[in-house]
Amino acid sequence: NPKENMVLNAYYNANDGVVLNGNTVLSLNDLSGNGNHLTAVGSPQIVANGINGNPSIRFNGTNRLERTSLISGITDLNNRSGWIVFKLEDINGVGYHNIFLLGGTSYTTAGTNFMQLYNTNNSQIFNQNYTTNTLDSSISLPQTQAHYCIFNKSNGANVNFDGSVTNTVGIQTINNNGLFVGQWNSKGAKMLFCEMAILQDEISETDRVN
Repeated sequence: NPKENMVLNAYYNANDGVVLNGNTVLSLNDLSGNGNHLTAVGSPQIVANGINGNPSIRFNGTNRLERTSLISGITDLNNRSGWIVFKLEDINGVGYHNIFLLGGTSYTTAGTNFMQLYNTNNSQIFNQNYTTNTLDSSISLPQTQAHYCIFNKSNGANVNFDGSVTNTVGIQTINNNGLFVGQWNSKGAKMLFCEMAILQDEISETDRVN
């Protein structure tokens, strides 16, 4: 969970703030108090004992949680960071498997620039985009294990997986601020999702642990 001194733009946790109809997720509330709630499209499901025994939301590759309007408190993403906790369940399929996209304007249209994490088809590679249609970095990890990813964008940009691997990429300005978890533009990850935070300032691995 975020520390008290972290300035949150948005915080989501599958253990709290999930609006359900049976096991079907209807929406996921923003626990930061900023009202950046996510709406479900395509009936993702709640799983009581998901990632490491924690409640998680299951995406089947054709559903998602989305916010297509501006995230309150964000005017740009030049100085933003955050993390996401997820576990892929199936890596087979065509193209890439979207895990999250921050900066989209619609289901099919990314912003002028955006921040994205996805997994390539049938491989060990996770990719991070930090500008429209430009692959800035990739990293090889076991695909179907649980991972947490820390992303930072300040004077540069870096991605940290599981506390040990960091890739540094160039500076990008991200102007459009919708958020999509799971499917985006017909490309969705089959995965469990546990937690995501979007922060105002840069975060370190020490910050996350403490």
